Amino acid sequence: MRQDMDAIDWTKRALTLLDSGQPEAALDAAERALDVDPLAAVVLAVKGDVLCALRRLDAALEAYNASIQLEPVNVATWNERGNCLLDLHCYADALASFERAIAAEPDEPVPYYGAASALLSLKRPADALAVCERALAVDDSYASAWSTKGDALVDLGRLEEALAAYQRAIEVDPRRAATWNSLAILLFRLGRHDEALAAYDRSTALDPTMAQLWNNKGNALRDLKRYDEALAAYDRALALDPGFADAWDNRGQALRRAGRYQEAIADFDQTLSHHPNQAAAWFGKAQALRRLRRYDEALAAYDRAIQFAEHKALWWKIKGETLADLHRTTEALEAFDAALALDSGDADAWRRRAEALYRLGRPTECLAACERALALEPRPDVALAVRLVQGAANVRLWRHAEALAAYDAALSLSPNNLTAR
Repeated sequence: MRQDMDAIDWTKRALTLLDSGQPEAALDAAERALDVDPLAAVVLAVKGDVLCALRRLDAALEAYNASIQLEPVNVATWNERGNCLLDLHCYADALASFERAIAAEPDEPVPYYGAASALLSLKRPADALAVCERALAVDDSYASAWSTKGDALVDLGRLEEALAAYQRAIEVDPRRAATWNSLAILLFRLGRHDEALAAYDRSTALDPTMAQLWNNKGNALRDLKRYDEALAAYDRALALDPGFADAWDNRGQALRRAGRYQEAIADFDQTLSHHPNQAAAWFGKAQALRRLRRYDEALAAYDRAIQFAEHKALWWKIKGETLADLHRTTEALEAFDAALALDSGDADAWRRRAEALYRLGRPTECLAACERALALEPRPDVALAVRLVQGAANVRLWRHAEALAAYDAALSLSPNNLTAR
């Protein structure tokens, strides 16, 4: 390599190496450029780009910050800094960075896309939609803005409008795999399963190296109970990214639903080796252990799921069901009470509480729980179970007319039910 290369030459070389998939060599070239000119803002920005490619995000952010100190109005650097902050999950800071880029050059559409992405991550879909409209006012053919507009509309529950936005994004750029993926997710949600799978096929054909696309396709196939095909999709995802914790978790859920509980547990353990606080994996493991009648281990796994869960009510209830199966009724009642303290509108939890109270010989409290369940207009299978325990509790209290009324209500739901007869 010539020793008389200046900073510009080294920077060009860094960009060439980065474009050719050689980020380590690109970083060395960027460092050589900085040796020649340590105060070159453009070189610091390129170094940030290279470090982002190497997923050394904190170091990349330092490089972007140093570049901006030297050249505060560079739109591209503010934008790439915003992308780096998105990857760091620093969404408010990312939004501020994109807003600086927009203020510097309002007619450049790319920072609007970044700002909208940050707003979606901040759970501000209405604001994200407004920013997408601003981007499209600048450039109506900007596919990323159309796609992100679709994401915002999905979050707002405006699904048909979202569908139109994704379709427009594909019209503008039919080779953008991420848009096909978003379209597939929405089509599946709308019950258009065949179209969804075709869209997943397009996305994976366009970018077969993106593990997330294979994972999402696997989820759709799993939900359609096409377990072997789902497992094949997850295997493609994990071949690309062996540390992809969500793919391990989803693969485990597919195995569990297919009744392959021991294999499922191994996959959940893979997930937890990467993310020990992932509640869904602990819950899936607990469910598989329960099916294998390894109850003590299942209860311990439920406790870990509850510890890390954002929405704990369902998992308290299912822990209670496991305790009830073990005839540990007092503990089961405590679990159902914990579930209802978090979600008093769960009719099935009231039903489970009523059954526990009946087993504990507390029929009056059992009947009160039955009334709470019935007031919530439960689905038929829950209503049937409530009517049966309601009848039994009234019998225990020698209230035969009330018991007959409860059993008649049960028979109206299930005419051949032997318990009610």
